[in-house]
This record gives sequence, C-alpha cells and structure tokens, in this order.
Amino acid sequence: MDGIWDVVFLHVLCDLDAGDQLNMRTAWSQALARCQLQVVSTASNMSDVDFSSRLGSAAARCMRLHTLLVQLRWDQSLTDKGLACLSLPPALLQLHLDFRQNRNFTDVGMTNLALCIPGSIRNLRINFSSNTNFTDAGLRALAGCVTSAVTDFALDWNGTTQVTDDGLRAIAAHLPAAAFRIALDLGWSSTLTDVGLTALAQALPESLLDLNLVFTWAVSIGDHSLKVLGERMPSGLHCLKLDFECAKHATDIGLTALVNNLPPTLTVLSLNFECNRNFTDTGCSALAAKLSKALCSLELDFNENTHMRDHR
Repeated sequence: MDGIWDVVFLHVLCDLDAGDQLNMRTAWSQALARCQLQVVSTASNMSDVDFSSRLGSAAARCMRLHTLLVQLRWDQSLTDKGLACLSLPPALLQLHLDFRQNRNFTDVGMTNLALCIPGSIRNLRINFSSNTNFTDAGLRALAGCVTSAVTDFALDWNGTTQVTDDGLRAIAAHLPAAAFRIALDLGWSSTLTDVGLTALAQALPESLLDLNLVFTWAVSIGDHSLKVLGERMPSGLHCLKLDFECAKHATDIGLTALVNNLPPTLTVLSLNFECNRNFTDTGCSALAAKLSKALCSLELDFNENTHMRDHR
C-alpha cells in the first residue's frame, strides 16, 4: 500500500505453522522497510536471525519510531545472540519487552540488551520472568541503562532465583530521581535480605506516585527493611502494592513502622504477607488506624496467620 497510508501503528499477533510463519516474516520485513512506523508491536516466534534482521534492523530504519512493544512469550528459539543484534532508534521513548518463559537468555543477553537501549528512553518495561539463568551480573547490566530520563520503570524477573542483595543494590543505585512509577518483581529470590531492600527503600524518589514491589519467598526480609521502607515512603504516593509472601521474619514491629508512614494521598493499597505467622492484633490494629480516607481499593492477604482475631 505504498503511498496510500502513512502507517503510524502496527500490531501483529501470529499463531501460524512453519510455512505460514516464513511468509509472514517476509511480508513483515518488507512492510517495516517501507514504512516509517511510530509504534511496533509483535507477538510471534522469531529466531535470532529473524529478530535481528527483520525486526531489529528494520526498527532502526524507522527514525520516527517512538514506541516499541515486543511480545515473544514462551519463545525458546531466541537467544543472547539475537539481543546483541538489536538496533533501536536513538529517539525511542517507550520500550516494552516481554520475553517471559524464555529460558535461553543469560547475563550475556542482558548485557547485550543494555548496550542497545538508547538514552532517550522515558518508559522502560522489561519482562524476563521464569528464567533461572540470570544473576546479579545481568541485573547490574540492566540497571546501568536506567538513566535519569526514565520516569516509568518496570522490571519483572520473577523466578530468577540467583539474585542477591548486590543485584538489588545495583538497581537502587540507578533509580531515576524523577520517576513516577516503579515496579520491581524479584519473586522467588530467596537470598534477598534486609540489606538489599533497605538500599532500595533509601533510594526511592520522592516523585513516585506508583510503587509495586514483589519479593515473594524473600524469607530473610524482616522488620528493619520494613521500617526503612516506611520512613522513605514518598509523601505523594497514590498506589502502593507490596508482596512479601513468606517474609517470615517480619513482625508487628515492622508492620507498624511501615503503616505509620502511609501517605494520606494513597488511593490504592495492596499488602501481601501470606505465610507469615508472627503478626498479631497489634499489627492489624496499627494498620487499620492508618488507612487513608482517600482509599478506593484495599487488598490485604494475611493468609495462614493464626494470631489475628475476628474483632480486629
């Protein structure tokens, strides 16, 4: 359709057999080569060659591209090599990569990806969940590409069991000072402790409006980091979601310190302390007393707690 449409948005969702996929990829490559796209969204199996030559290099030629959305979930054909060949326009503003359930990537791929991300990015969302290959080295590489220009940052590494406090401290050191949204999912990283969460809490920008932290099965997280998190809670926060399932060292002391600093601006609050049996009516009462009148949504999960009574 050359010369008829000025394509500014293209969304491709494919579930094809091998022959049709080949035809689709050829057409996709030709279309990208002809059009100056502003938005690209793809959900299809791609090999390293497909990704680099058909998507990566073609996207780089689209100099008006400001948003790139790539969804390649459950794709086991793409490896670190494909990420090394990705070329992104220097003026890209939004980058959303969803490679969940791809277990081929390693820290090398994260380093390759970090080198490709331009400094112009404002909105950066990366999902590599359910990959157990990553370590602190990969997290440090990604942290390095989170520049001060980023205002919306989301990283989902749920299931990455090798991350430690060192990796979390690297993320904390690069949190952008003007960010209004931060979402970090390091669920099942059982080696995380108060040290890492404290570093993250101390680095939270005051500009935050939306904070979502998932640290399920970080069993060593306890009262100290919850206290610091409460003390450093951004004063204008609107949405707070904390998932500390199986943080078995937290007690009423930490919970009280956390909720004592909940901002009055809060409209959405979600707390998950499932599998923690240390909380009692004291912590529950402290939480109830500090709930904001502005709240529109409240989710509390204290499942398996045996010390809270009905009257609280």
